[in-house]
Amino acid sequence: MQRIKNRKVPKWVILCMLFFSAVVFMRIPPAAAQDKPSRLLAAQIMWIQDSNYKELEQTFIQLKQAGVNTIILRVFQNIGDRPHKLAQVKSPTGVYFNTKHAPVVDDLVTPVSELAHKHGLKLFALMTTLHCDWKITQEPELQGNGYDLGNKMTHKISRLDPFKRLARYYLADLYRDLAASNIDGIMFQDDLVLRNTEGFGQKAQTTFQQDNGYKLVPADLYKGISKRDGKYVATGYSKKFWQWSKWKNKQLLKLAQNLMTNARRVNPEIKFAVNLYYETVIEPDNALAWLSQDLKAALNYDFDYYALMAYHRQLKRERGLTQEHGLAVFAEMIQKVGKIVGDPGKIWFKFQVKDWKSGQDIPTSELDQILQIMSKIEGANLAYAPHEGNPPLELIKNYYK
Repeated sequence: MQRIKNRKVPKWVILCMLFFSAVVFMRIPPAAAQDKPSRLLAAQIMWIQDSNYKELEQTFIQLKQAGVNTIILRVFQNIGDRPHKLAQVKSPTGVYFNTKHAPVVDDLVTPVSELAHKHGLKLFALMTTLHCDWKITQEPELQGNGYDLGNKMTHKISRLDPFKRLARYYLADLYRDLAASNIDGIMFQDDLVLRNTEGFGQKAQTTFQQDNGYKLVPADLYKGISKRDGKYVATGYSKKFWQWSKWKNKQLLKLAQNLMTNARRVNPEIKFAVNLYYETVIEPDNALAWLSQDLKAALNYDFDYYALMAYHRQLKRERGLTQEHGLAVFAEMIQKVGKIVGDPGKIWFKFQVKDWKSGQDIPTSELDQILQIMSKIEGANLAYAPHEGNPPLELIKNYYK
């Protein structure tokens, strides 16, 4: 059989092949770019001020134009909370999504999520954990326990006891139903905490003794008890107190993990964010003592986002700082959380556009300074709070890109 002689490929054919290969290659983005999620640029709505869904749709259109791509909506109703204006209120307390496990004030999640998705907005539900007034009313035996430093007696507190199995089961049921609704994520409300004198129920004490090998005695935990501003406070803590605080933090994180696991069984794509107080970053020991909160410990659990409540005016007021010093401490906090978390895409900065004490709008010049500082953590997510009245959307638009 005669062999076919090699023929020389014309130069123009080679050039064409190289050109088309380059075009195809350029059109396929790198895997990292494909997998990287977009930043969450949010408005947190604690109270829907619109009277009907037509008005709410216009609000969403306005927010979309300002660069907002995510809505954080309060989906629970406790005593003292303002009912959302467009809600057809059926219960004074409860939740705003379909469930058989709690009173439904009104199912707002279904229509609100439809509107949000229609306009390309994600919906995160801001959901309570331990603060469930309706459940405490129905089953007072699920209440947690605190310790009075003055009379050295335990007493009931108006929140669920996270150590009681029925309370944990109840929250898991609620979170599964919430995750089954048409939402993109859940943000744990800032009540997933235990104060420095909370967590003394019988179940907590029994479990603590099983885990640590010694009995929990409240009187052994506190030092220098004195009266200040009409109430008793501790000026110091024992070694056992710190062991107890770390243990409480671990129990709260395990509870959060359980709720996330249950929710993801019905909605594998759902994302979770945990609210963190500013003390957790700039005063970690105090955060552990006062709140049983520890950011570094939380990094070992399956949270998608760490939402730092970077409320600069609150920080300044509570620490008695001047404006200049307050900004310096704020900037230090922003840099520190960036180093602790590492991945900017997992950080969610929440900033206030109203003064919590006066209720007045914060001047745009002041907000501009705050936003400039937060923007130094490139790629971090943002959320302004609250969306109420007329927030400075023109300023926000400059940073929501």
